[in-house]
Amino acid sequence: MLAYIRERIEHIHRALLEDPSALREEGRLAGEAILWNLMALTDATARLSDELKKRHPEIQWEQVRGFRNVASHAYDRIQLKQVANIVANDLPLMRQAIDMELALETAILSPTDDGPPGDGVAVLYSNAHVKQWYSVALNGTQRIQSTISEPAAANC
Repeated sequence: MLAYIRERIEHIHRALLEDPSALREEGRLAGEAILWNLMALTDATARLSDELKKRHPEIQWEQVRGFRNVASHAYDRIQLKQVANIVANDLPLMRQAIDMELALETAILSPTDDGPPGDGVAVLYSNAHVKQWYSVALNGTQRIQSTISEPAAANC
């Protein structure tokens, strides 16, 4: 699901690079393609776990869901200026959060000395928006996450 959301973000950015007027009236056709990608990615965020959403309080998840509802049920009332505002102000935060989560999913595990095969520390990362550090470990097939207040606590 994260990769799908990331693809939608990339489609939006490519459309804007190809047609800078996409979110103005003269670029309405490209703007509608951007709107479709926004609707698709906001729909996909409904399937993200509550745990993931809690790790990213900088994203207004309720507003994301609200936009999806308005876009799909009141499509004719959406203004391209509103879409432009979302793309400029909200999409960069979501992109950063999705990139962080994708990196976390694909982190290579380092085996621990005292655990069975398959156990290990996956990654230590920070979320600058909430000033917290996270340590994620794999215990067999279970993902364990802990919040670390200070990076020094993780022996970085």
